[in-house]
Amino acid sequence: MEQAKKGPGRNVIAEGLVETREAGFDRPVFRRPGFGILSAHIRARRERRGPTCETLALMLGLSTQVFRRYEVAFSKMHVTRPDPLVF
Repeated sequence: MEQAKKGPGRNVIAEGLVETREAGFDRPVFRRPGFGILSAHIRARRERRGPTCETLALMLGLSTQVFRRYEVAFSKMHVTRPDPLVF
């Protein structure tokens, strides 16, 4: 009986993930292509308009640490939609 291969293998292929290298990680990270595009856009826009990370995080109701993780594409942003009955 053939021993199962360790690692992400066919799940990576099935989900269409790409291997990336992250600072501080000794192993590869697998993400969907384009993961960092939104993060790069947010950072570029913030830098052009002038607010600091701290100011923008406060305006969004986030901690500075969480906002920075989003801005450098370390953490994935999750977007929720408000309940339509509220509006």
